[in-house]
Amino acid sequence: MTQPIIVFDLDGTLIDTAPDLLDSLNHSLAASDLLAVDEAGFRRFVGHGGRVMIERAHAAQNRSLVAEEHERLLKLFLDHYTINIPGKSRPYP
Repeated sequence: MTQPIIVFDLDGTLIDTAPDLLDSLNHSLAASDLLAVDEAGFRRFVGHGGRVMIERAHAAQNRSLVAEEHERLLKLFLDHYTINIPGKSRPYP
């Protein structure tokens, strides 16, 4: 017999995770010897997941990514995010 479940998407809905996402993005950018982005710049990259965020952040610094590098940076980003969440994340008021 199956049981119904309810799943809540708290990331960016009820919880402001932007500070932790920004830290993880900057962690991956540092691995590419790119400049860190500030919160205003970061907001332009958000909205379609970590893969697109990394791609947009590199493109903003005129840097393209090959598939292998993109995968490595995505793993680095996700590992950093997983280890450090909920660091700076807070519920929305």
